Amino acid sequence: MRFHSDGPELPDDLLVARDEGKVLFFCGSGVSIAKARLPGFLGLAEQVLEALGALPDSAPRQLIEIAGALQERKVAGVGGIVAADRLFGLLEREFSPVDIDQAVGAVLKPAQHVDLGAHRVMLDLSRTANRTFQLVTTNFDLLFEEAAPRLPTWTPLNLPNLQHGPFDGIVHLHGMLDPSYQQSVGGNLVLSSAEFGQAYLSEGWATRFIQAATERYSIVFVGYTADDPPVQYLLEALNRDHHRPRQPMYAFQPGLQSEATALWAHKGVSAIPYEGSRDHAALWQTLGLWANRARNPDAWRKVVLRRAKSGPEELAPHERGQVMHLAMTPDGVKSMVTAKRQLLANWLLVFDPAERYETPGRRIFTAEQAAIDPFRDYCLDSDPVPKPDEEGQLFRQREVPKQVLDALIANRFDTVETETAALSGKGAVALLPLPPRLRALTAWIAQVADQPLALWWALNKPGLHPDLLNGIEVRFNRSREKLSDQAREVWRLIVESRKPTFRSPFDTLYSLQDRIKQEGWSSSARRALIKLVRPRLQVGRPLASGPVKDIQRVRLHQILRVWLEYDEEAPVIEVPDKELASITPMLRGGEHKRGGDQLLHPKSYSADQF
Repeated sequence: MRFHSDGPELPDDLLVARDEGKVLFFCGSGVSIAKARLPGFLGLAEQVLEALGALPDSAPRQLIEIAGALQERKVAGVGGIVAADRLFGLLEREFSPVDIDQAVGAVLKPAQHVDLGAHRVMLDLSRTANRTFQLVTTNFDLLFEEAAPRLPTWTPLNLPNLQHGPFDGIVHLHGMLDPSYQQSVGGNLVLSSAEFGQAYLSEGWATRFIQAATERYSIVFVGYTADDPPVQYLLEALNRDHHRPRQPMYAFQPGLQSEATALWAHKGVSAIPYEGSRDHAALWQTLGLWANRARNPDAWRKVVLRRAKSGPEELAPHERGQVMHLAMTPDGVKSMVTAKRQLLANWLLVFDPAERYETPGRRIFTAEQAAIDPFRDYCLDSDPVPKPDEEGQLFRQREVPKQVLDALIANRFDTVETETAALSGKGAVALLPLPPRLRALTAWIAQVADQPLALWWALNKPGLHPDLLNGIEVRFNRSREKLSDQAREVWRLIVESRKPTFRSPFDTLYSLQDRIKQEGWSSSARRALIKLVRPRLQVGRPLASGPVKDIQRVRLHQILRVWLEYDEEAPVIEVPDKELASITPMLRGGEHKRGGDQLLHPKSYSADQF
């Protein structure tokens, strides 16, 4: 889901996990760069080098020059080549740790009235439903503390034990400076290769904390590049133990999807790419809007639903994606069905990928003859664009790509026992119990069932779940509203044609043949024959037509087509002449008797006769 059209696409899993307090944000130097304009890790090393007055021919000075020359020559999928921790390691050969810490503090000490906007956004995203904060930073500055002075602070000498449950506050995993920015407190600043080695190898306190964090939380890296020393050591520590359970990890990365994936995938991290120009404006706009949602998810959902009430055709693809996010998640569907004003049935054509990728066509039976394209009106921002028609080709049938979003089938947010259940299609015909989210969607569909596009959707579904059909029958039987006679009649036909028939394994013509050989033409054998050869009523969309807008102004055959379907592969059973007198009245009668006493031939059916 995107919060704005040019922003990064956030996974639904991540949005839901954050709402549940199951996300831990790791904040790097990019957070302090964004608004406060502090340097990054490599920039910090360069400025500390100047502050300490390193000699022109010193090893750190030479390495900095090499780093500058190589900065523009990055290897694809690798990132930077010269690591800042190596620079600090060389500085330790020439300067004391106290002098280095003081230089670091002098460089990082912010100006008065520094912009803390980025830090407040990250704190809002880190707030849990219990009003606690859970945030980890590898920065040494105190800007998070300045943005939230009352929060507890955790340092390397006093890290929270995640095995005992969640914590509250800000974890400075690599140390922090004192309020005067003169020296470190709560342990050494992790700057050089040797200090990283202590944190992640010899003493391993950082490794233990991160391993415990990844078992409990989904990790999101904000303000890092893939080659930052903190990221390198942190992820290498995790990769040494592949057998421990681990939650998903994500990282925001500027650039194209392919570039971002190349940098992070081998580290076991899912990259979330974004457009990195204008000081990473696309990222911070998204994080700011996400923070607004985090402050009050229910209020955010209400805003989305208000925007959606006029229908999907009026919204941009990313705005439809926000409504789709609601339909995909239990809390979102709850907000849909309890809203004072229900969404239009048009949204069914967004929630169902088969409708988003439906073949284009033209409306008939109406004054407007313009071509209609379902993908144009109902697509999501995450949907791959269909291939264009070839020259001379008109309205080519489209295939639904794999892995596109489908709100009408059970998903990872539903219970495991019903993971293959669905409102339509195979999962519906299998009669699997619906999870609560899909049951709630049936209530919404029943409420909008009299709208033309609800009928249009249902007519295109070969199978509908019995719970949905029952809900619609209850609506039409018990509702005190004045409902359209046309809609009522179409739904009667849909329910009649879609309701599953229950047959035992022996209810086949082959079994009946064996039974007749043993028992002869008994009354029960005659009834079984009638049951098996009786045609099935079928309804569907009218050919070469789009959905009608006003169901009251058209005739029934303009809304749907009706036909009878026989089992053409069934064997022929020879009925003795003496049995015809008893079987023929049964064949003529029954539930398919329509006027007079004859069973109508399928070709004689017209929708207006029903």
